Amino acid sequence: MFKCARCNSEGLDGVLCSGCKLKFDFPCSGITKAGYNKLGGDRQLQWKCASCKTGLIPTPPGSVTASSSPTPNSLEMAHSLINDFTQKIHKLESRLDTLEKTNLETATIHNKIDHLEQKLNEKEQWSRRNNIEIKGVPLFKSENLIDTIVNLSKKINYPITPNQINFVARVPSRINNNSKPIVASFHNYHLKEEFMLAARRLKSLSSKDLGYSDDKRIFVNDHLTVSNKMLLTKVKALAKEKHF
Repeated sequence: MFKCARCNSEGLDGVLCSGCKLKFDFPCSGITKAGYNKLGGDRQLQWKCASCKTGLIPTPPGSVTASSSPTPNSLEMAHSLINDFTQKIHKLESRLDTLEKTNLETATIHNKIDHLEQKLNEKEQWSRRNNIEIKGVPLFKSENLIDTIVNLSKKINYPITPNQINFVARVPSRINNNSKPIVASFHNYHLKEEFMLAARRLKSLSSKDLGYSDDKRIFVNDHLTVSNKMLLTKVKALAKEKHF
């Protein structure tokens, strides 16, 4: 009976290594019993285990090898790697903090810009408080827009004189430049509101009523800023969608 140097199991038969002088059972030796017997006497005496062939010392079961035991150098390397990893984490956290601060500052700037744009839009709309915008009046090269406004005032039963008009002009249109809207400014807000109210009472007002051959619907509204026009368009679309 003997104990295998590798698995520590007891056995009746095995092979003896000529190098380390340890005995192994056949499963742990890497050679079968039949194969070992074919080697003959001299070659059996020279047989070496796999560890001796490779120059490695065989490790008994349950033992701790030198490679598995931490050395000072390996500990220093591990500490160095941990320190490097910790520094990288700190740098990453610092960058994340900087990014959060940048995002917060950007959001603050956007809020300030939105506030300024809102204030600017309010001031611009206030500057247009005496203005009306007329759509649907055909465009002619030799037209007299003051006469057009005076003529329109008679048709809506709210006659005015040229002296009550501050200015009147055609403005560009994104939809159709052949029928540019007319913007007219009155001397006071009350006059403008009464004119627009009278025009809205006459719901069937068209260009034919002003002596034009075309029969287009004429609309008289407030002279809105671009932002307010976009908002009005969204409100109308939403109202249509909700059947309001």
